[in-house]
Amino acid sequence: MNEGLLFANGAVRTKESGLFTGEKLGRLIESDTLRDAVRVLVEGGYGSGSIPDNPEDFEKLLKDEENAVESFVRKSAPAGSGFECFWLERDYHNLKVLMKAECFGAGTEGLTVEGGRESVASLKEKLEAGTGFNEFASAAIAKIRAEKENGKLTPRSVDCLLDKAAYAEIDSLISARGVAEAVRNYFRSGADLTNIASFARTVAIGGGYEFFSDCFVPGGVIPEDRFKRAFRESESPYALLKLTGLRGEADGVTSVAQLERLKDDYLLELFSSSKSDMFTVQPIMGYYLGKKTEIKMLRIALVCIKNGVPREEIKKRMRKLYA
Repeated sequence: MNEGLLFANGAVRTKESGLFTGEKLGRLIESDTLRDAVRVLVEGGYGSGSIPDNPEDFEKLLKDEENAVESFVRKSAPAGSGFECFWLERDYHNLKVLMKAECFGAGTEGLTVEGGRESVASLKEKLEAGTGFNEFASAAIAKIRAEKENGKLTPRSVDCLLDKAAYAEIDSLISARGVAEAVRNYFRSGADLTNIASFARTVAIGGGYEFFSDCFVPGGVIPEDRFKRAFRESESPYALLKLTGLRGEADGVTSVAQLERLKDDYLLELFSSSKSDMFTVQPIMGYYLGKKTEIKMLRIALVCIKNGVPREEIKKRMRKLYA
């Protein structure tokens, strides 16, 4: 790998010393007031040491930190390393919002996100022009418009078709030469666990295989036929965890919420064994995912404190912070 990657991984080592520890998170959760909690946040490196006059302005501190880590990885991660997949997910989220606006007259204000490969304005221009998208997005958009024309389109259809396109494009990107195995495992495991969660949700509402098949996403290791068999044999959705890296947890999972918590922890841990390899992108990606989880957990904790949620309930919502 090039010197730029070695330099970036060296910078990650320095940045890791400033991560918000579990002990600090515990102190924040146990704070008597929101102001006290924000003080712990600032002591942990957020806000450049300046406590906001209004403690309810904590979102700006979190957003600034989020922007900083995004800026760092965009400058540091080599092209073609798999990081593009994170930005791609945001593009497809924005496409869902824009297609629902086009097809159902839904609003877009406050629903789009920043940080994709393209701006929302650029995506909108392409939709209006009817050109400029790659094969994955183009096929999904064409099918959405065809279903709209035939009167069969639903908001769920928009989500399912664009999710399938997103995962197909991710699979194409991570299959390229030079993408680290841990990065491939991250996205492929993510696809499998997403499908298992969809399977569980389908069963919970009494749906069948056809309903599930609409939202099955490609790119995982578990083929769709295996899910079809599971439906046919009335197999527990969580039994399929035995086909993933979470096989040791399969017998203890009883809800989608529990599965989602385990999924977050497991995907983060995929980088733990290789985060010291300075010649791959894995230290940067491990840091990025850990930092994003840190910010997510801090946001949940602070919003809960602001709204008077009991401390024990807040703790139940926490995830493992780092690999």
